[in-house]
Amino acid sequence: MTHDQEEALAVADRIAVMRAGVIEQLGTPEELYCRPATPFVASFVGDSNRIPGTYLGGEVRLPGTSLDVLPGSDAQEGDAVTAFVRPEQLRLDAADAEHGVPVTVVSSGFLGAHRRTVVRLDGGDLVTVQHGPAQQFVGDDRAKLNYLGDAVAVEAA
Repeated sequence: MTHDQEEALAVADRIAVMRAGVIEQLGTPEELYCRPATPFVASFVGDSNRIPGTYLGGEVRLPGTSLDVLPGSDAQEGDAVTAFVRPEQLRLDAADAEHGVPVTVVSSGFLGAHRRTVVRLDGGDLVTVQHGPAQQFVGDDRAKLNYLGDAVAVEAA
């Protein structure tokens, strides 16, 4: 038994995520990370951006896109929701790219095999993007944010 998430994801065949003594999800590390059964699991396992959106027709409408919603959401049609979007489910492009949501770079850090860049949406929300180390941004750079299209967990706001 461990409370270290990286250790659990690296060595376990199956993991149980519990909340208040109740199992929220039991599965492989990949299932917990890529297909969380509940918004709690999405927020608990790994890093996630919390991006406000609207639940419509089984999708979540976010700035610049609509994404499929993973099963397990309690959202109702038209609800304001929070979408849990992993940093690697996003891409940054140059500010003059044809597609994407305009953003302003807040910070960017080199982490060896990848970089983590924090950007501000025009509405003020901060979003973290994980990308390759060759792509470099500095504070106040303008860029375009794109979603890679993976389904996401959502919870009613």
